[in-house]
Amino acid sequence: DDDDEYEDDMEEHKKQEEKKRSVLMTMNAQFEILSEVTVEDAIPSFSSSDTTTSTAKEEAQISLSWRPDGTSLCISTLDTTDKTRRIRTYDRDDLNLLSVGKSEDGSGKTVPNLLSTSGVAWSSSGGCSNLIAAVQKKGRRKNASKLIVFFEPNGLQHGEFKLRPSTSTATTDDDKVVLEEVVTGLNWNNESDLLSVTFRVICNSKSEEGGEEE
Repeated sequence: DDDDEYEDDMEEHKKQEEKKRSVLMTMNAQFEILSEVTVEDAIPSFSSSDTTTSTAKEEAQISLSWRPDGTSLCISTLDTTDKTRRIRTYDRDDLNLLSVGKSEDGSGKTVPNLLSTSGVAWSSSGGCSNLIAAVQKKGRRKNASKLIVFFEPNGLQHGEFKLRPSTSTATTDDDKVVLEEVVTGLNWNNESDLLSVTFRVICNSKSEEGGEEE
């Protein structure tokens, strides 16, 4: 069972990484370390030599995006305590933690089911008021709908919109069934009034019941 294998991989990885830390650091142009801070609870990324499933490696992926004026940055990590992905923002100079992403309803809850594959994208000082974009999955089904969600620098979620749903009834031009559309990238234009979303389409042939291809 793929889910059991994934859980076993994540648990084994956690044990192997107990003595390791996820460290965020800034360096100058001469690669001298300016600041360094441990990212509490974050699962370190898998190395290329780890014999684990690609799903587990993907889930542990860490992404980073700078605020365009260079005063702060945000990272997206998967936490060990509850296997929840969180977005944290840090000050550039001393890497003080500024905020952790929370829902916009005032409950203080973490926004669930943020995805690792898309990374995070911080808009410029233009039309979107320095919003941080990420992708959220609604539910755990493979073809569950996905949302683009936005966070303010203070960590609060600020709006969302739904992407077109992935569906097993969709087909490509060469008659292959679309199983899933994975968001692999988010990028703002210079004015931050447009956001591009990059997909990787996973599909199989109608004539083949097994197997998947991208």
